[in-house]
Amino acid sequence: MVSKKLRKVMHRSLAVATSAILIATASIGAGFTVSAEGDYEDATETVVSNPKSDNADEQGAKVVGSVTTIGNAIEVSNGGEVTAYGNVSSEYGEGVTNEGGKVHVEGNIDAGSEEATNDSTGIIADGEATVTVEGNVTGKYQGIKVNNGGSVEVTGNVTGLKDDGINVKGGGVVNVGGNVTGLENDGIQIGYSWSEGEECEGTVTVKGDVAGDYGLYINNGKVDVSGNVTGDSYGVSASNKSDIKIGKDVTSGEFGIWSYNSTISVGGSVTGDAYAIMSRDSTISVGGSVKGSKETGIDSK
Repeated sequence: MVSKKLRKVMHRSLAVATSAILIATASIGAGFTVSAEGDYEDATETVVSNPKSDNADEQGAKVVGSVTTIGNAIEVSNGGEVTAYGNVSSEYGEGVTNEGGKVHVEGNIDAGSEEATNDSTGIIADGEATVTVEGNVTGKYQGIKVNNGGSVEVTGNVTGLKDDGINVKGGGVVNVGGNVTGLENDGIQIGYSWSEGEECEGTVTVKGDVAGDYGLYINNGKVDVSGNVTGDSYGVSASNKSDIKIGKDVTSGEFGIWSYNSTISVGGSVTGDAYAIMSRDSTISVGGSVKGSKETGIDSK
């Protein structure tokens, strides 16, 4: 992962170009107990659904109540399906790992306890995977990670405690009904990959607010945030033909918006302690005021 200092050096050193500024039949195996709510059994071991598994107990779809495990809570692959009518919690593993299957959770997902020394992610969706959650998603590392066309829909909030709230690349799609927070890195990161040949793109829609060290860190991505975007360092960093819409305000401790070869629309105001807006070869529209507290409001070339 590129350091914050290197990001800033890269941002400041890009070539100057022209800009325009406009002011979401089951089989039950071992590790299940009767749910107090009655209809479904709760799982205390990993719930696995993989039609291609050598283990017959893992081949069918699964319908359970809550899931509480030490390791990974739900593992789905190769067209498998799991439905959980309750909260999904893993002490040391991932909440949901899905490679080409379907997962539906009616409850919250929590991955990684405070005592755990490893990093866990709430949802990992890869390939033709789909995950829907009627609740909140929290990961000790990242909240949601989506690769290679995976799709995730969450009605509540998404939080990454030690990294990104949402990380997407390879054409993945995420829809969130609440807020998105990356406590120690980006609120939303799209498209940045340090593996040679890996596709860099993705789409994220958020009905609430987004916050992180970088609120949005977007490379060749499409983002629509209905609320506010807040960044400790950068509110919005956009490059490589990104398309970003923000319904309310953008606020940051350094750069409100940094944009290269992208299109950004902000319904409210943009504020940065250093630059409110630094733009290169981009089109940016702002419905409210633009304020750079220490250096300048707008730097557009």
